[in-house]
Amino acid sequence: MFMKAVRWLGVLIGAFAVLASTQATAQTPKKKVRIVVGTQVLNISYPTLNLPLALGYWSDEGYDVEITPLAPPAQTIALLIAGQADFAQINASVAVQAQSLNNQPVKFVTNHGVIDWSVGVLEDSPLRSITDFKGKTIGVFGLGSGGVAILRAYLKDKGIDPDKDVKFVATGGGAPAIDALKSGRVQGLMFWASAMAGFENAGLKMRYLRGEDWRTLPDFSIAAMSKTIEADPKMVEAIVRGMAKASEFAFANPDCVRRIQWKDWPNTKSTGPVDPSMLAQWDTNLLKAQLDSFRDGYNIGGGKYWGNVDGAAVTRLEQYMLKSGQIARTVPASSLMIHDADLYRRANQFDVSSIRQAAEKCANW
Repeated sequence: MFMKAVRWLGVLIGAFAVLASTQATAQTPKKKVRIVVGTQVLNISYPTLNLPLALGYWSDEGYDVEITPLAPPAQTIALLIAGQADFAQINASVAVQAQSLNNQPVKFVTNHGVIDWSVGVLEDSPLRSITDFKGKTIGVFGLGSGGVAILRAYLKDKGIDPDKDVKFVATGGGAPAIDALKSGRVQGLMFWASAMAGFENAGLKMRYLRGEDWRTLPDFSIAAMSKTIEADPKMVEAIVRGMAKASEFAFANPDCVRRIQWKDWPNTKSTGPVDPSMLAQWDTNLLKAQLDSFRDGYNIGGGKYWGNVDGAAVTRLEQYMLKSGQIARTVPASSLMIHDADLYRRANQFDVSSIRQAAEKCANW
């Protein structure tokens, strides 16, 4: 009888120990991570940021991620350097300039897209090439946006002085930019692909002018400071993995991405005096433009791992920036990259088939 009591006591103690351990684990706070993004609205064209939140990819790995949209976009790199953000969504050229011009230890964490910017003109515009813009005005999102540097380089490469021959006007996005082009206040708009898709959704009929090599150069990137990467490499890997999962999900079922976006962030969906099916098509157009850029980014990164930062692509970008006068010197591509050759393989190690199946089922959305 005594031995039975002892055994039962042992069982009870073990059960309480397991319960206590489970409660302690459940109560362990998730590590807070802040990502700043140079945009006013995190709409459907940011699937690698929105989907990991909605689908719990980062939370499952123990991270409480906060995404902060900022305008003007130049604030993102400033907050990153100041230590007020862990990661920043930036144009790749901004990271290069941070090191080359200011000796700031900014590194690429991921590259997802290519330079998908273009100068859009009205379909019936007499302007047929960038050289026709001499004496004209081009509207940009903001004078500090990443596209301005790209545009200045394009103009210089074609023999046009961007300081004397062309005027830049900050139009912001959406309706103000559209009105500026339609009214003739600007003769062209320099924006990224998903923004251009938005202009077309609003009824603009446009043609596009762009550099021949732009879509071979990295652009849409996540960056972090060296000290952040060195202090917590597991966090960095988790962030990359969440974005890789989101990429698989988005390509598997773009319409499910739209349904998730509309449910979790209803204020970001396209609006207008049209039926819901047309609004759905508009947001699909925005997402498609972004996914086209992601596909090109995946390919220039080697076509094997989502988010992979390729040294040869970084070198091409630096040479382009040097030639166009955006930087006075290059730095070794390796200084802009994470010194962990196996990171992207590990971050892409997950059950791809289950991600795709979840996207195809699109349950609860």
